[in-house]
Amino acid sequence: MDPLAGAGGSSGAARRGSGRRPGRSGPGLGSGERRSRRGTAAVADPVGGAVSAFLAAFVTLAHLLDDQGFQSLRIWLNGTLAGRSQEVFLWGLPWFAGGLLLAFAIRGQVTALAMGEEVATGLGVDAGRIRILALGAVVALTAASVALVGPLGFVGLVIPHAARLLTGADYRRIIPVSAGLGAIYLLAVDIVARLALAPVEIATGLVTALVGGPVFIWLVRVRL
Repeated sequence: MDPLAGAGGSSGAARRGSGRRPGRSGPGLGSGERRSRRGTAAVADPVGGAVSAFLAAFVTLAHLLDDQGFQSLRIWLNGTLAGRSQEVFLWGLPWFAGGLLLAFAIRGQVTALAMGEEVATGLGVDAGRIRILALGAVVALTAASVALVGPLGFVGLVIPHAARLLTGADYRRIIPVSAGLGAIYLLAVDIVARLALAPVEIATGLVTALVGGPVFIWLVRVRL
């Protein structure tokens, strides 16, 4: 049963009973705990940067040892829909299908979780389980997409925000609308990349960055 079937009354009752705003859960953090979390974040940022730089050095070394592989990787790193083989698509298809089916299956529970952990628990949602399943769906869809066409910047940032503006905060509508808008947006951007400087074809990833950057800034300003 969809946990949001009675969300209208149940979530309101849960919020009134808890005395907290939606989206907040658990007791307030003490100043010591807040300082501890800030310290952890301050340490994690440079460590993450160091690990990224270390791994990037190995990637660069691999490029230098294989010139043909480097040329292929250079094209892939720019993000493009051109030259993708059916074999690669078929490899990614199970991951696309699995991630999409999982995302559709848990979209109601994700909406409940977005109201706050206490509200979600009151509606019978296992918050920990849903977080793990949502992470699995995101990883499967992202990994398959990037493996197929390379990194296409701002698609995952712009489209969900645009879908939220159109549909509201209900993930039962955001997810299908995002899928449709993302397909239309990427197709339009690819057409622009192929025709803007014809016969020269621009990498699709460059166009998504040029278009998506300003649009994302505008969406953030609108939402703020």
